[in-house]
Amino acid sequence: MNKGDDTWAAWAMREGRWKLLIDTTGERSALYDLTTDRAEAMKARYEALGGKFTVKIVPGEGHKIGPSFFACPELVDFLRSVAK
Repeated sequence: MNKGDDTWAAWAMREGRWKLLIDTTGERSALYDLTTDRAEAMKARYEALGGKFTVKIVPGEGHKIGPSFFACPELVDFLRSVAK
């Protein structure tokens, strides 16, 4: 799987430290060890500190940061709430 190419997965399953992604045909899959996944580590740390962590998936956007990222009302509200 190419880094940043996360738009192919249709289903995800989690069990313990593992996350499995599968496409609609079952021909493509990827298994992730959540203990080494930076996003999962960030989520766990943020939640351990009492924060609320939400993931919003924008269809077709993947992990890229573009106009839809900055136009996301939830992100803007979050940034305003923590800006000091």
